[in-house]
Amino acid sequence: MTQNGNEQLSTTSQTTVSTCQISGNDNALRGIPLFYRVGLKIMDWRRSIGFRRAAVRKAGGSRILTADFGAALPVLMYHHIGSEVTGTNPALTISPAQFERHLCYLKRRGYTTILPADWLAYVTRGKALPKKPLLLTFDDAYADLAQHCFPLLKKYGCTGVVFVPTANIAGTNVWDQPDWPVPHRLLSAGQIAEWAAQGIDFGAHTRSHPDLRYLTLSEIEKELEGSRRDLETILGRQVVSFAYPYGYCGDREVELALCKFPLCFTTDEGTNTLATDLGRLHRIMIYPGGLLGFRLCLVFGFDPIIRLRTLVRLRTRLRRFWRTLSRAG
Repeated sequence: MTQNGNEQLSTTSQTTVSTCQISGNDNALRGIPLFYRVGLKIMDWRRSIGFRRAAVRKAGGSRILTADFGAALPVLMYHHIGSEVTGTNPALTISPAQFERHLCYLKRRGYTTILPADWLAYVTRGKALPKKPLLLTFDDAYADLAQHCFPLLKKYGCTGVVFVPTANIAGTNVWDQPDWPVPHRLLSAGQIAEWAAQGIDFGAHTRSHPDLRYLTLSEIEKELEGSRRDLETILGRQVVSFAYPYGYCGDREVELALCKFPLCFTTDEGTNTLATDLGRLHRIMIYPGGLLGFRLCLVFGFDPIIRLRTLVRLRTRLRRFWRTLSRAG
């Protein structure tokens, strides 16, 4: 064998030995759970970078990719817009002045309100959305909306969707009255039709506002189908959105709701993306208070101030409970 051949063989042998040593080290490290998990994380990270780079090239740029596939939709959940009424739930009432401050802030920050059908078109057909989309929702169809809310929406060029318990149209919120005895009046069929013609959307909220988890399959079917039929009769068009009463839903309720409505909203906090289950869309509850909490909701998808207060109250109650047990012992 020539000298060059010996050198090549030597080099090959060294490479083989080095490779075997590296492989052996990898096998040794693989047996350590921490290194194994870190290795998997690195592999996933490199793979995701590769996927994103390929997607950016295919889309024609990062901005185009984000516009087409990276939209995030905050959905704000309101109830009663109007004056606070003694004997009703104060946590569900936002004053007209506070609501107007919210709308002013949204306009200054460049948000554009959309409707549920717009989100459905984006998810299913890739229809473009505004740069900063936002959906405003109003549960229970309080009559005060026609006096205080809808005119403000028109004033600021906004829109929203109202979720209607259709068996109580032109009636009152009887489901709240065991705890809050003073009733609120609800929108009439004529008011719903009038404001629908002016760009306000309406979605289903069952017929009688029950907790669906405690109903039979046939009872749920009647609530869902009845509310859809009632509302479509008033509007003269298809209803595409639904909100679970109280936000409560399990797998059974989600499956049945999706058979009737393409978009179903919970009260689970967070922001919606393409990855969000259309049967479990998130909403952010808006409570009375200052503008800071409202701003934080848009940033985080929830109000961290309220969560902190809830945590403090829970810790206080646990401490009191522990002290009581200690004294009893």
